[in-house]
Amino acid sequence: MKNTNSWKNTKYLIKAQSYDKDRVDGYVNSIQQILETYGNFNNNILPGKKEKFTVLRSPHVNKQSREQFEIRSVSRSISFKARSKTNLWLPVTKCPDSELRELLESTLPPGVEITLTRCGHK
Repeated sequence: MKNTNSWKNTKYLIKAQSYDKDRVDGYVNSIQQILETYGNFNNNILPGKKEKFTVLRSPHVNKQSREQFEIRSVSRSISFKARSKTNLWLPVTKCPDSELRELLESTLPPGVEITLTRCGHK
């Protein structure tokens, strides 16, 4: 049988990524409202990524006729540490990692991708 106290004081890192800044910010705000009752969290803004590429309009005739495109991705991270067993996921029926993932995915908007990492006991 798995020890249910093993997740107590465990630190989790939640990373949210999307191409739309408003969706990521809205999701992070909703997650913060949920997590503030369960433990301590810290919100970090990660540097955005830009991917630029150029396409020739007519590869056979006119080499100067080009179009440039870029894809921007936005990332936010939340580090979360649960306070105590009484505040989080009662009753514990499954692994706390899967219950946290279900909690995070229940409010996940379309176009946002999350990554959940368990950082260990702190």
